[in-house]
Amino acid sequence: MKNKWMTTKETGQLYFERTLVMTTRPFVFICKNDEEKKYLCMELDYSIFEYAIAEVTDKMLDDMIHDKVSMEDTLRHCVGGQLVATIQENDIIRSITKDANEIIDKAALEEKIFY
Repeated sequence: MKNKWMTTKETGQLYFERTLVMTTRPFVFICKNDEEKKYLCMELDYSIFEYAIAEVTDKMLDDMIHDKVSMEDTLRHCVGGQLVATIQENDIIRSITKDANEIIDKAALEEKIFY
C-alpha cells in the first residue's frame, strides 16, 4: 500500500518513498507519482506547508546519496530545471512551477539551509 503525501497539478498524486533527512518530521525525502517519476522534496516552511519539489532521475538521486553531488546541485539541475513550489492558503494547497535557481537562491539566503 502506497503512503500518500500530496497532489499537485504538476506532479499528480505523490507517495512517500524514502526519508533522507529527518527532524521531528521528514525534512528532505523522495516521492514517486503514479507514473513512477521520482521527486526530491524539501520542506522550506512547515507552518505554511511550503515545499520545493524537484523531478529527479535515479542516477541523480544515487549520485547525491553517495556524495558525488550536493543536494543543492541536485535541486538546481532537476529534470527540466523547474521546481514545483507549494504553499497552503485557507486549507488549500496551491502550487506553481518556478525556475529551480530562483527558489534555491531564495531558500539559501533566507533559511541558510545549504552549507
